[in-house]
Amino acid sequence: MGRQYGRLLSAEIRKMNTEIIRQYDLNKVIILFTSFDGLDSSLLSFRSHYPLIYNLASPSGAYVYETTTYAVRRREPEKEGLLVGVNHFVDPSWPTLPTRNQDAVKNSELRYNNLVALAEKNKGEINDVRMMSIMDVLIEDGGATPRDNNIYRFVAVPKIKRLWVKTPGYLGWTRIDLDALFR
Repeated sequence: MGRQYGRLLSAEIRKMNTEIIRQYDLNKVIILFTSFDGLDSSLLSFRSHYPLIYNLASPSGAYVYETTTYAVRRREPEKEGLLVGVNHFVDPSWPTLPTRNQDAVKNSELRYNNLVALAEKNKGEINDVRMMSIMDVLIEDGGATPRDNNIYRFVAVPKIKRLWVKTPGYLGWTRIDLDALFR
């Protein structure tokens, strides 16, 4: 059943023309892909209606896709084993954006820098449990989480197909085993 379903999805995806995929269809495309390589190719050729950032991970690698209406940049880990995804474009090849001076971007840059510093401080000791504790450090304490705790947090462990999610005000860190979904 799984392989047959995968072939049907692949056939449906081949029919799609990434040049005309509407923005709301991109999430459907991400769900439909049966391989990371196929999804990677699609995202690199995708043009969105507004800037978006996608953080994706698989056992073979992790990337941040920074998308605009005219281009896509795929960011790879800055250092071995470290890829930080936040709410602003980090790839240095982008032109300076007008939003660069907005408070939201400055906040995102601070969160990014704090996460990189915490990763360096914890180098060699980071696993999913340590990463969750890093993600819970407040901004004023050198972390990435605002005092109002309004940031959804994700920790991925691609090699064992595990995802941890924290939804502020609803759930604490919740483990999601993805093995059954990706065989």
